[in-house]
Amino acid sequence: MRQTLLIVHLLGLAAFLGSVFSHIVLGSVVDPALDPTAYATLQHGKHVTTELLTVPGLIVCGVSGALLLLSRRALAGAVWIRIKLGLFALIALNAGVVLVPLGGTIAAEAAGGASVSLLAELATRESSFGAANLLMVLVILALSVTRPARPAATGQ
Repeated sequence: MRQTLLIVHLLGLAAFLGSVFSHIVLGSVVDPALDPTAYATLQHGKHVTTELLTVPGLIVCGVSGALLLLSRRALAGAVWIRIKLGLFALIALNAGVVLVPLGGTIAAEAAGGASVSLLAELATRESSFGAANLLMVLVILALSVTRPARPAATGQ
């Protein structure tokens, strides 16, 4: 069962991170001032990808991660696990409250022919909040790989 959960967890992580990296690329491919139609199409694609890959990948990671933690309750008290859980909660909150709605706004504004300055302002906001999430994801990955332990007591 644990191995199945690990596979599901990795699939969720792949969907989540893969779509995040595609967002970064898609966001930098077209300048809205040079080709507003292509920009609008790419923004729509980013938003659809968010709804079909990013959010489900994040949910799968969260649920499978919680189930994996339940299968090894001894880890639940570890500081690095608590940090991971806190960061995951912040990532989910940032995604749900800021990034997903902002992506929809950008797609709608681009499709509606919004000004380049408004699109640039929205894209900057998306980049900032997205970078914060990516940084938190990288910290979670580092904690997952290193699994820092408490320093051993020296007896002094």
